Amino acid sequence: MSIQAIKMWVIAAAVVLYGFGMYSWGSSNTMTSAALTASTKEVNQITAVVEAKDVVQVEEQRRAEVIEKVDEQNAVVKQDIVVAVSESDDTGKRLFLELETLRKRYSGSQATCDTRIEQQLKAGAEAIDLLTELYEGAERRAAKFAEEADGAYAEGLGCEASYDGVRNK
Repeated sequence: MSIQAIKMWVIAAAVVLYGFGMYSWGSSNTMTSAALTASTKEVNQITAVVEAKDVVQVEEQRRAEVIEKVDEQNAVVKQDIVVAVSESDDTGKRLFLELETLRKRYSGSQATCDTRIEQQLKAGAEAIDLLTELYEGAERRAAKFAEEADGAYAEGLGCEASYDGVRNK
């Protein structure tokens, strides 16, 4: 073979190799681009999941703060109720003792010669009896309301426990 023919073969081989190289580079570049696009989509999905988790955590923290604030307010209200009930009990006991004292004073067989005084004593005793009945009725109603409040409190505790169980999952 002549040098001219060898040069032609070398040039032809170089052109073929260059063409093959360009084809391979284009194919791999296309595959790399597709892989990069898929990876970018995966990264975007993971980022969205992480951001959603952060949003959920922030919302859960906000709810916990609201619940804590409500619990603090309820504690203050409960303390005020305890004080009011204690004062009411003390007042009720004093009233009952005073009624008993008046009942003893106006009841009994106090015979007097003046019928007007006896009628006044009898009217006073009846008024005291009525006040005593009213007081005892109020005590019964208060006991009923306290029982209902205790039931509502127990149901509320159950509800809170259920919510805490769901929230902490």
